[in-house]
Amino acid sequence: AGAELVSKIAGLIPELEVYRIGETSSRSFRYYADIMINKKLLIIEDYDGVMSNNSINDLKKLQAKNLISSDAPKKNEEGNLITTNKTVESHSASIGATSKSKKHFASEPKTVVVGMDTSEKQLQRLLEQDCLKIAGLIDERKQAEARQLLRYIVENVHAQEVVNPFAPKLMLPANIQGARILTIQLLNFIALITLFKQRQRKMDQQGRMITEKQDVELGVKLFLDAIIVGVDELDTSTRAFFEKLKAHIEHETKGDESKKKTITISSLDIREKFNLPKTTVNRHLKTLLEFEYIKKEGYKNTGYTYKVVNWNDQNKVIETIKNKLGEQA
Repeated sequence: AGAELVSKIAGLIPELEVYRIGETSSRSFRYYADIMINKKLLIIEDYDGVMSNNSINDLKKLQAKNLISSDAPKKNEEGNLITTNKTVESHSASIGATSKSKKHFASEPKTVVVGMDTSEKQLQRLLEQDCLKIAGLIDERKQAEARQLLRYIVENVHAQEVVNPFAPKLMLPANIQGARILTIQLLNFIALITLFKQRQRKMDQQGRMITEKQDVELGVKLFLDAIIVGVDELDTSTRAFFEKLKAHIEHETKGDESKKKTITISSLDIREKFNLPKTTVNRHLKTLLEFEYIKKEGYKNTGYTYKVVNWNDQNKVIETIKNKLGEQA
């Protein structure tokens, strides 16, 4: 699903500004010719499937510093080994999907992580869309026109310095995780909205484009999900799994606080209740154990059960952020 979404987004970017990466070796980014990826959007539909940890680290370095330098042995004309330096310079962006966002991109200042909506309501909307398309009730010509319009807008956005007079009022609470990085990302995102509307924006005496209040309001609305993902130590899929597990226990115990703290559940029960494959359930349980949200009880020969020991309400953190940004915006 993530790879499909990335592919759809890539279709909104002019083809000449896109470079698609199907598979990489561990050192591919160290040997690209500058012209290949400079000023391109790198499309990586599935980080987990096509990129090693080394290549992901090289990509992050390249995008953080706009260059990556490496030394390698090489034979000279006399046949002797000498050390040569290879430098790749590139100013590029990338978009991709991964199920290990926290592992690869946690606390990366130039990486924005958003989560996919995996709710039943969203699944229902997707099913309806698929059926309407097959029934011929979707106007695909209008969709193509909309994509073409977006490509035209992207192609005609020009680089320009942006100033945001509202920036001092858009600081996230200092006590949340990654407050500084997320605040900078939010302000940069708002600046992008201003750039997209550059023909309707005023300039100051120094020739800088001025952000307007409606840019801030739209930016906060669109970027809120990325902030929520950023402040959470769990990745989006594990968070959704954990919230569903807590809701199930709440339902089973009818909200009785004492019973909530003692009830246990097996992985088999979870698979049956949530209709999830064994590998997915085990992956989420392993993460929750690592972060001490749950506790494992029992023995190997009799089977393990799991108990929620950290009922920390993420919704309170989300409400704090919403209220703060709502007041400031």
